[in-house]
Amino acid sequence: MTSRTMFPAAFILLTMLFRPLPAPAQEEAPQGKRLKEMLNSGRVSRDKRLADQLVDLLQAGKVQEFNKLRQAHVAEWINLSDRKEARSRGFSLENLDLKGIDLSRFIFGPVSFSGSDLREAIFRESYLVGATMQRPRSLEEPLSRDRLRLTRLDKADFRGAVLFEGPASVEEAREMMDDEDLRNAGSADFSYVDISGATFDDPMPRINDEGCELLRKAANGTLDGYFRSAVGTDIASGGTEMENPLRAVADTYAEAWKKAGLDLERAKKMKCVRIDGHFAGAGSQDFVGADPDLLLVLGEGFYTHGNITTAGPVLALGEAGGGTMFVSGTWIFFSDESRPPWRVFAPQVMIGPNVHAGGNGAVASPVVHGSFGLAPSSKDDWIRRVLKELPLEEAYQRLRSSSYDSPLYVDDVGRPTRLSEILSKEDFEALIKDKPDLAEAQGIELSGEHFGSRSRDVVGRDAKVVTVIGPKFSSHDSVFCAGPIIIVGAGGAKPWVQVVASQSWVRQIGRHRCERVVALDSSGGVKASTKSVLEDEEEHLIPEVADPALLKKLLAEKSIEDCYKKCNAFAEMRPPTSLGECGQPRSLKELLKPEDLESLVKQHPEIADAQGVLLEGEKLGAGAIDILGTDSKLVTVAGPGFKCHGMVFSAGPVVVLGDEKGTGPWVRFIATKRWIGVIGKHRCYRTAAAE
Repeated sequence: MTSRTMFPAAFILLTMLFRPLPAPAQEEAPQGKRLKEMLNSGRVSRDKRLADQLVDLLQAGKVQEFNKLRQAHVAEWINLSDRKEARSRGFSLENLDLKGIDLSRFIFGPVSFSGSDLREAIFRESYLVGATMQRPRSLEEPLSRDRLRLTRLDKADFRGAVLFEGPASVEEAREMMDDEDLRNAGSADFSYVDISGATFDDPMPRINDEGCELLRKAANGTLDGYFRSAVGTDIASGGTEMENPLRAVADTYAEAWKKAGLDLERAKKMKCVRIDGHFAGAGSQDFVGADPDLLLVLGEGFYTHGNITTAGPVLALGEAGGGTMFVSGTWIFFSDESRPPWRVFAPQVMIGPNVHAGGNGAVASPVVHGSFGLAPSSKDDWIRRVLKELPLEEAYQRLRSSSYDSPLYVDDVGRPTRLSEILSKEDFEALIKDKPDLAEAQGIELSGEHFGSRSRDVVGRDAKVVTVIGPKFSSHDSVFCAGPIIIVGAGGAKPWVQVVASQSWVRQIGRHRCERVVALDSSGGVKASTKSVLEDEEEHLIPEVADPALLKKLLAEKSIEDCYKKCNAFAEMRPPTSLGECGQPRSLKELLKPEDLESLVKQHPEIADAQGVLLEGEKLGAGAIDILGTDSKLVTVAGPGFKCHGMVFSAGPVVVLGDEKGTGPWVRFIATKRWIGVIGKHRCYRTAAAE
């Protein structure tokens, strides 16, 4: 072979070796078997302009024009499976007046019809597996009664519609075990919608329909029977009678209750029962009540994995909460730091200023925020009351933070040793000077780090043994003892425990980081942890776990700069970014929607002409920053796309601009010396405000 013949061959070989690789195929969204059949049937319209016209008419609520255009193309399927809103995974058709709309032969992807009037609507032969008919509203978003909209399906026609993807029987499931169609199984969600007036195929297809009976009876005014037939522990006999805590609410708050549609005077006269305890896992219980004039108070430490269904009102104190669904025929008030369940239904829901509702939602219920004159419940007083009324082990069962792990007993930790051998000479001498009877006393020292799965509560059952929490002891849980407790902080080591509680006394030696210290006997001379942390300038707060009352006190008494330093041990090493560096101040009229600004101005008239700075973008990981705003007149606006692993401290008001889907801003901690206004749903981990 000559060089002339070798060159073309070598060139061709090199061309083949260095030819660009074909672009990878774009990943398609998962599709169920029925959806694939529809899309590949050859009957789906390819006219994108037609689909756009129909969507425009649909979202404008122009039913007659929509139906006319639809009838002109009645033989074609309209594919809207790939439609979605900005910053959302789905397509919104919410709060629309669509009575009599013809949505037959439409192929929908994820779509929400929440709050829309769909009476007499036609969905025949449409694909609705990803449809949500009623989306619960976030409890963090106030919703007045006059703005409350429920999805209506009276005389809606769903015959022939595809509402379910997946096996219809066990035999079919076995056949599909290796089929991707099984992974794409799903169901249209009709939860919390009255479907009794709609028409479905016979037999009716499998759909998610939780709460349908509840909403149907509520609409028909027959909830009395719903409460009488509920099964569970009767609160009238299972609860403990107590004085009605609403009697302490000043009459000046009657107007605030009236605006919420409630009668404070009637509420004060109600008989009251209280439920305490931890009812999780295998010990989970449902609680029921049929008396509309019986007020159920959930004690500060109440927790359940079950439901509460009562005709009367519900008041949650302290950190009470949990559960799947709370249903009341009157009202539900989440006060203090209580934790709402996954779903809430009541003619009126009230949310206190320190309640973190997270992703929990109200079903067909108006939501109003405020304290309504109810004084905050003291967790220290509750712990003290339980310790006083019950033997230690019973008190521990009431106070424990978890019902999954058994506690670690002090006498299993180690053998008792004389206190003179555990404490330093000067600390021991100071102790017996105050308490001479301890000269020969023995104690058991707790030491080591107990975090995560290794963490357990520690219980001391012997009232004669002194429990010593050593300087190197740290735990994600708590210490409960019948006998005295000594907390020892030495040098740079400081013990950290959630709750330290004794039926005797507690003595503090040096500084500690225990979140809460409670004792029945004050002779130990321990300072209240909230006071010592505030007064000690070297001590820092951890915002994520700090007592909300302490954070509020800090914001009310200190400058915003001092508050930031108190919550950030590295403030001197890594100064915060000023709010002015994050953007130019602009009018709130530019930053907020007119209806959102109007809602805020009603509560805070002083911001009608105010300016604000919009926080945008992602500040995560190594790029995380803390933001500090020192201008009390400048509003900080956390935009829906703002994500930050740092903290935001502002001397002025803060507006958290969320969205309907709950994909709104995420910030580790937001604090302000003014107030926080929430629009839509957000994912901020924790917030604190002085007002």
